[in-house]
Amino acid sequence: MVELTINNQKSPRSFVGPLTSIRGLFALMVVWTHFSGYHHIQHWTTPLGGVAVGWFFILSGFILAYNYPSLPTLRHQLSFLVSRFWRMWPVQAVTIVVSLILFPSGLYIVQHQTGYFIQSITLTHAWTAVPYASQLFNTPAWSISVEWFFYLLFPILIVMSWPVRIAIASLAALLALGLVGSYGCWNSLANFTNPGDSYHATCVQLLTYWPPIRIWEFVLGIAICECSNRIGRKQYSENLQIPIIIAAFFMLLGYFEVARIFPPGFLVVHFAKWGMIAYFAKWGLATACGSLLILGLSLRGPATKPLSMRPLLFGGEISFSVYMIHFIVMRFVDEHQIWLNLRLDIQFLLQCAFIVLVASLINVFVEKPSRRALKNIQHRW
Repeated sequence: MVELTINNQKSPRSFVGPLTSIRGLFALMVVWTHFSGYHHIQHWTTPLGGVAVGWFFILSGFILAYNYPSLPTLRHQLSFLVSRFWRMWPVQAVTIVVSLILFPSGLYIVQHQTGYFIQSITLTHAWTAVPYASQLFNTPAWSISVEWFFYLLFPILIVMSWPVRIAIASLAALLALGLVGSYGCWNSLANFTNPGDSYHATCVQLLTYWPPIRIWEFVLGIAICECSNRIGRKQYSENLQIPIIIAAFFMLLGYFEVARIFPPGFLVVHFAKWGMIAYFAKWGLATACGSLLILGLSLRGPATKPLSMRPLLFGGEISFSVYMIHFIVMRFVDEHQIWLNLRLDIQFLLQCAFIVLVASLINVFVEKPSRRALKNIQHRW
């Protein structure tokens, strides 16, 4: 069993195994969604990638709240921010370099649009809600820019009372929704889905990729952590794991039922009223499902040991590299028409196998050494 540590002490509840393993599933959901997009596959599981990203944000808030229940001094806060930035930056740098090697057109951006390149290097490329910047070099990397925004706020959020945390999350969401309204996004579907010129913030970009609109998911993760801590101290907590996971499953079924009742065509016809209600209802149901799943897996129970098996833990450990490298692999395969004559299911399995291989190499030769190097530097300091 892998254990979290708090202030260099072992945690009394070793739940990190299931929550590590589940990250591999979340990453696979994103891989499937992007594969479906490349091959124009219409399936009920296709939207799961976007759902998984929201779950990643919730899980991030949970893990950080558990690992860092307090950051009492400026030194602790700076150490936290450096370690979190360094957790993401080496892999981001590798994916940018690989992208430039495989797709030389990106060199023009480095030479003539240096500002966008700097944003990618500093992990701030999603902060302006500009589609071109947030998805430059490697499309999925927009989410680590959002994560970096969360990490910068975390030292403030962790010391605040719950009314203040809720107020911060609410104000951020209202800011985003207000900005979307100022663009006329709620007036028509055409305005809402208008891609713009890629150099200015768009409605979909603001509602999906802009950090303020997603901060409430991160704050929700902190709340679930505190709830888990309280439940975990109860004697009956082990009996709650399976019921909570089952409830999460039924919540996911509810998400798909809403998606079936209110398909994209319904959104077109009834955009101004029921279309938007359906849009946010699906988001709410997906969030509720992820929240229950994370809460259930954070408790000891019958699912803890099976989900802590080494192969599943390995999938979770390489999940960040899988998430960061998979789109580049798919783009390269698509541009060079590799495995084109094979059945789609065989293509998916082959691409997954290659992605796992590359992600494993990045994990071994980039992620782990960079973390060890940072720990050595912090120890000397």
